[in-house]
Amino acid sequence: MRAGVIVNPSSGNFERVKGEIKILHELFEDIYTGRGKFGGDLIPSSKIIEIDGSNLHDMLIDLTLKLSKLVDLLIVVGGDGTANVVATALLDNSLDIPIMGIAGGTANVGPLVRFRFDELKEPKKMEKVKPIVVFMEDEKLGYAFVDLVLGDTFLGTVDGKMVNLSAKDFLDLGEIVVKRPNADIREVRMKKNGMRIDVKLEKIAQIVVSPLNHSRFYVGKAITGALCWSYFFNASWAICLSDRIIVDSNVNVEDLNDSITLEQLLFTDDDELEMEVKGRDLFIILDGNPVRRCDSPLIIKSSRRCLRVFSRMVDGCFPTLEL
Repeated sequence: MRAGVIVNPSSGNFERVKGEIKILHELFEDIYTGRGKFGGDLIPSSKIIEIDGSNLHDMLIDLTLKLSKLVDLLIVVGGDGTANVVATALLDNSLDIPIMGIAGGTANVGPLVRFRFDELKEPKKMEKVKPIVVFMEDEKLGYAFVDLVLGDTFLGTVDGKMVNLSAKDFLDLGEIVVKRPNADIREVRMKKNGMRIDVKLEKIAQIVVSPLNHSRFYVGKAITGALCWSYFFNASWAICLSDRIIVDSNVNVEDLNDSITLEQLLFTDDDELEMEVKGRDLFIILDGNPVRRCDSPLIIKSSRRCLRVFSRMVDGCFPTLEL
């Protein structure tokens, strides 16, 4: 197969990627990639593609669109956020080309990033992955393959360590600022298919919405709450409200002594969630990418489009990847 390689030079583990990426030549003889740190400087004997764009996000999209015309699959080297940018470009342009995600980011836990360099094998198994799609005021904000998080921080890497970063400073100033998560969620109003849903949780610290691409995984696991019902009722995504911050790099063993209270709700492909969240410094984060401030009601649905993703797994459960 002709392989197109997209490397995010700003990914959390880029330094490690530089020393390991040459192994791709053992699996693919015909490799196309972007210039410089996007792949050209890292993969000898690859065919180099010029990239246009004024920022990293636009350059990743431009490279995705150009490579998709030349290759049989796209290899994305980065984290869940990088894979999201590439996958979004494919879905928005109705491009039916499979991707192979190789862990190189801060968090590599989602359905798009299935491989590690130290266990790389020829991709043979392929699955279809369906995200959720998020709207605000009739504007599509994007897709979430891992999760939509409403909070004030996102995960990133600073000096080789996973940390929480300020979504506000990143979006408003373009700066990387380490911050302890402290979102102030004061009010949540939800409607499922136009019908009001009463929120029972008195204190809400974080809200997470996720696709359930492998709902069978939860069968028999009553400890997962409502998720153990998802397979039997064809639920494809879920929302979770928690009274403590869950997406947090600061968690330690002492935190295990404090309980977490969750409120969950399941949705099928035909359902729609309308949600209005009020609070201070609340931001929309899609697969680890801060998108914008959450200052208007959101509409969340299951996407009608799927993405073809290569997997090394025999059955439907995501691998445990190095963080």
